[in-house]
Amino acid sequence: MRAAFSSQKAVSKDLIVFCLNPEASDTVPQGVLSPLVGQMFFRATLFSAFGASKRWLAQNADGSPRDLTVTDYYAAGAMTGFAAAFVEGPIDFYKSQVQVQIIRSRADPKYKRAPLPLCPFTNWIRRR
Repeated sequence: MRAAFSSQKAVSKDLIVFCLNPEASDTVPQGVLSPLVGQMFFRATLFSAFGASKRWLAQNADGSPRDLTVTDYYAAGAMTGFAAAFVEGPIDFYKSQVQVQIIRSRADPKYKRAPLPLCPFTNWIRRR
């Protein structure tokens, strides 16, 4: 895969374009794109929450700007952690539920896997 990029330090954009290229489907390991996109979404949430909390903490009650203190950075980090738990918690819950269903269905042939929870496209995917 390294030979497909122009340099050893490939940018995220180059990696996504490479993974989405239909001609490269034989060289990309199966299941790489889903975690990559999921982590991009999660990291974007972290950076957005941290930036928004810093902007909120950098304003006085009258709306005038002020410099952040070390305590403000800790508070911004705590707000970011809350946002991360709020976003990542349900994602990890459903991901672990699906993993358990897959493992159990492989171990017990009589076990019938339930459709993916909260997935409106499940029936559409099955029909394809």
